[in-house]
Amino acid sequence: MAVVATQMAVDMEAIQEATDLEAAAADHDLAMGDENVEEAEVGEGGESLVPETAILDLDFDADEEVQVIQRCVIEKYYSMRRVKAATLLLEFKRIWQTCADMKFKDLEDNMYVITFDAEGDYQHVVHGGPWQLRGEVLIVAPVDGTVPLMEIPVDAMPIWIHIDKVPPMLQNDQIGRALGSFLGRVLEVDAMANGQVGAYLRVRVEISLRQPLQDEVAIRIKGKLTTYKVQYERLPNLCFHCGLVGHGKTECLKEQQGAKSRGLDARLRCSPVRKADRRDGVIRADSAARRKLMLPFGAALSSNRSHASSRRMSQEQQSADEIVGEVELSNKVNELSVHDEGVHDDECTESPPPNHKGADK
Repeated sequence: MAVVATQMAVDMEAIQEATDLEAAAADHDLAMGDENVEEAEVGEGGESLVPETAILDLDFDADEEVQVIQRCVIEKYYSMRRVKAATLLLEFKRIWQTCADMKFKDLEDNMYVITFDAEGDYQHVVHGGPWQLRGEVLIVAPVDGTVPLMEIPVDAMPIWIHIDKVPPMLQNDQIGRALGSFLGRVLEVDAMANGQVGAYLRVRVEISLRQPLQDEVAIRIKGKLTTYKVQYERLPNLCFHCGLVGHGKTECLKEQQGAKSRGLDARLRCSPVRKADRRDGVIRADSAARRKLMLPFGAALSSNRSHASSRRMSQEQQSADEIVGEVELSNKVNELSVHDEGVHDDECTESPPPNHKGADK
């Protein structure tokens, strides 16, 4: 048995040595192949034999060489359903309320290129929104012709948000932009002018559809942390489980995988603010009040006292005039009554008309 074991050990060493020699030979051949390739890429004079990429030089100042792209957008319909392009185009015309014609090109995955004949329609579609179709979000991005169509980002949506119960002293443009930056790219802050405040701070942001929606933000003032609820105007269909726009809870892959819910609900939505619904304005002061504001404090106080005194005298004079008027009216009524009684007595004392029958007799 010892001899057999020794023979097996010798055989295993021989097999391992042969394997190492084969690996070394393969590495040598691979290295020689790389050297041959390098030698093949370089000619005898040292010049490269690999063909260079062809380059076309363009001068964009030459209008005849460049196609001008105008009033063109790329659109993506975030829906799990595939809809025919002709059907979608009619729906687009309805929700956009366009006045002129528009042309479309079907790309892929519910994406389309649309060209408008009217500048007004183009501006309305690009700067309006957020657009929705059958409850699903409709993203529109302008096309300038310098970027490939499939590389134009169509994964962000402009939307107005309400940051609820922000203290009046923090309702300004600077705080609105700082808080809005936590949610997306800030486009506009609806901060009230002239020191006016409201129940919430309204900010327009561009939110990413690849990130879940946030339902609150926080401010720390002198070590005290306060959170504020966030609501969204015209919010399309979204998943309350994961917080993403573009699918519902029943279609959520994270829920199917057992991921923890973010606990969102319908309180994430709020009614849009329309200009006709605003209840703010300015009540103008009269000219007399404006003149008093221009006087020093003592003069204004004296003016107020003299104005109050003159007003009191005017009221007393008016009361006296009313009393005199009532007395005069009462006297006139008495005179008329006495006159009527005298006329009545005269009529009663007149002699009766002659009896013609007695006269004839």
